[in-house]
Amino acid sequence: MKQKSLLTLIFLVMFGIAVKAQTDLILKFTNSAENKTALSSVNKITFSQGNLLLSHGSGITDSFSLLSVDKLYFSPTILGVDNVFATENSLAAYPNPATNSICLKNAPEGTLSVAIYRLDGRVLISVQLLSSTQSIDVSQFPSGIYVLKVNNQTLKFAKL
Repeated sequence: MKQKSLLTLIFLVMFGIAVKAQTDLILKFTNSAENKTALSSVNKITFSQGNLLLSHGSGITDSFSLLSVDKLYFSPTILGVDNVFATENSLAAYPNPATNSICLKNAPEGTLSVAIYRLDGRVLISVQLLSSTQSIDVSQFPSGIYVLKVNNQTLKFAKL
């Protein structure tokens, strides 16, 4: 039974959401110049003999002196989760992505059985809410994507 639930959860996550993530690696140099490289073109990032090496799928390797690199970061695209099957009246969690707490929109009336799962299927919390206006504290969760089950409805949200 547990295996069937986990497979269902994986199916929902894989086909029920579209995930947005970082797309570029940005190097900022000590002279304030920047180098922006698409992550899709990078096969490997390594450090060797005081240099940062970016190996590309084309076989070319870019080398940058670590003494000239001031900052290395990924594009500031915020991770977000879009519910592909959402309609105007669908159950939704907001804000998405969340930082401290989430609220429910279009939740059924009455007592709500709420559970939040990690993507590996482990239950993080399981609570009863007396009202859909109560918020759910997620401030202690690490950043990531989670599955929220409310009664018999399932949706995803991201925690920053």
